[in-house]
Amino acid sequence: MSVIICCFNSATRLTPTLQHLLTQRLDDPIRWEVIVVDNGSTDTTAEIARACWPLGHRVPLAIVPEPIPGLSHARRAGIRAARGAVVSFVDDDNWVCEDWIRRLSDVFASHPEIGACGGKGVAVFEDSEPPWFGRYQNAFAVGPQGPGPGYVPETRGYLCGAGLSVRRDALSALYDADFQQLNTGRIGKSLVAGEDVEICLALRLAGWQLYYDPAIVYRHYMPSGRMKWSYLRQLQFAHGVAEAKLDHYRSVLRDPGIRKRKMSQRLQAARECYWAALRVLRSGWRSVLRGSSAPGGDMPNLLFLLGSFWGALKSLPHFSRDREKILAFADRLQATSGR
Repeated sequence: MSVIICCFNSATRLTPTLQHLLTQRLDDPIRWEVIVVDNGSTDTTAEIARACWPLGHRVPLAIVPEPIPGLSHARRAGIRAARGAVVSFVDDDNWVCEDWIRRLSDVFASHPEIGACGGKGVAVFEDSEPPWFGRYQNAFAVGPQGPGPGYVPETRGYLCGAGLSVRRDALSALYDADFQQLNTGRIGKSLVAGEDVEICLALRLAGWQLYYDPAIVYRHYMPSGRMKWSYLRQLQFAHGVAEAKLDHYRSVLRDPGIRKRKMSQRLQAARECYWAALRVLRSGWRSVLRGSSAPGGDMPNLLFLLGSFWGALKSLPHFSRDREKILAFADRLQATSGR
């Protein structure tokens, strides 16, 4: 197994993340490694990683530079360097449970049909927990991803990127089919992400199942700067913007014969914008009635829908190109996959 930690200026966050990996308890001699991807950091991320990991430790640690900004580029660099049959993406502020490696190994060995597995995030706050956090914890990759262990239903259709573990053969099959992500992930201070959901949707296109196990636990550190109502609103809007490109995958998953439809792609793009605008109007009217701009209200949900509408408008000039890219990717998967 390969644990991949993608870092951009992570010097102040990385030490406890690595320390929790050092305390793994294994009943069997599972071979695993840690890969720290330095995604163009300007601080001492690489030096901190080397200092935290004991010299000559039985679990090797490698530091891989990736100068191109963006989480998707950093993850791909980590995957290229990985040697494990499973790659586990641990964020630089994720503190994994002491049986993380063993539990993941058991899940993937017991379920050959799953392409990815996710666990349960538990928030650890630098200061006090905001009163609204429980309602919106999923936006911070915290909380359960299902009612219990089992396959992720199509109604949800994805796993959080924090603590996401993927079968390496499944990823290789995606890249063999020329998987090129539409969402590059966060770059610099931008909050627009969606690359983790895109990986999950691509795996589903290839016929893999997604699995959730709440016993695979990671603690997610929540700095006080993120625990602000204003930050949540920005985050929800950014999540919404990413949805426009993810909808290409969902459209193909819902309707594999979508290419045969007579509706032009220009008309499909206009329809996507129409429905996004309609969702905003419906939700906006309810928000006005409830007075939901105060902390704890519905405003973050409305901003998610506004972001979806804005993302759909921004994607209009590229709609046909992006839709054709995903359709061609699905065709290549069908031609090369034996699943």
